[in-house]
Amino acid sequence: MSVDYHIIGVVFDNNEPGFDRMIKAFEKSVLCNAPHAQLRIVHTTRPLCEKGYKPTYPDNTRKLHVWRDEVHKAEIPMVLLDVDMLILHELIPAFDEAGGNWDIGITVRPHRMWINAGAIYAKPTQGARDFMDAWCEVNDRLYSSRSALSTALKRHNGLNQTAMLHMLEECGNHPRGCKVHKLQCTTWNNCDQTWKDFDLETTAALHIKGGLRRYALEARKLPVPKNIRLPLKVWDVYDSVS
Repeated sequence: MSVDYHIIGVVFDNNEPGFDRMIKAFEKSVLCNAPHAQLRIVHTTRPLCEKGYKPTYPDNTRKLHVWRDEVHKAEIPMVLLDVDMLILHELIPAFDEAGGNWDIGITVRPHRMWINAGAIYAKPTQGARDFMDAWCEVNDRLYSSRSALSTALKRHNGLNQTAMLHMLEECGNHPRGCKVHKLQCTTWNNCDQTWKDFDLETTAALHIKGGLRRYALEARKLPVPKNIRLPLKVWDVYDSVS
């Protein structure tokens, strides 16, 4: 089977309890449902967290830098994913949306924080490399200034996502000439706000986060909320403990 694209995940040493199950389920789902993808898990050490910062800030900054480096090396399309995902269909069709005339695909959802930065669809272009460079620069600038970060987080959630929104706002949605395409989370990164629209036939990537992750990894309280019943059943198919 030919390799048409890469899927890249980043895993830290000393993961939180239960995360090994997430990684195994992620790997199993790619193996089962994305035969044209080559999965590469990049292992890295967990960075130290400075006093006053949430541990997710240095973690996500390290992850973003790894993603940037991978895009700079890319020779074929690449999907950068959080590893708390299940891949249910091939992801390569995403690159054909809008005639394929773009460099970076970001996933959007109906929410005030309208980006979910846990899935980035990158083409092997200079525009994609420039996007990742600009994103890292804004992320690092916010991370290095507690006051700037505190102000930014009043509007948005999470360091990486906030940095991306700042970058898009500063650059008029075309950072350094990069062509950005908006992919719908419902299909390409199904998460909190779109679990209610989860569809076995059309949802290609399911994000196991928040409330869904708690129900997936911990003892389940009944009744299960309606919006996660079907996603939770899908998780059970790939979970090594189920």
